[in-house]
Amino acid sequence: MLAILANSYDDEGRVKTELLDIISLIEVSSESVTEAILGCLSSKDIPVSNLMSVLMDSCNVMRG
Repeated sequence: MLAILANSYDDEGRVKTELLDIISLIEVSSESVTEAILGCLSSKDIPVSNLMSVLMDSCNVMRG
């Protein structure tokens, strides 16, 4: 499972975290993770240029 979260600021300058999607991956590779993230952003009309960083946890294929 790949949980995609987004941090942003609200109108009062507080950081808010929103769950964008949870995606079940059949294959876990850097390519499948990248496709899932880009697909999620595209489906939510979020420009890739808004992406500031990607944080992953523990699995070597998810680091880079």
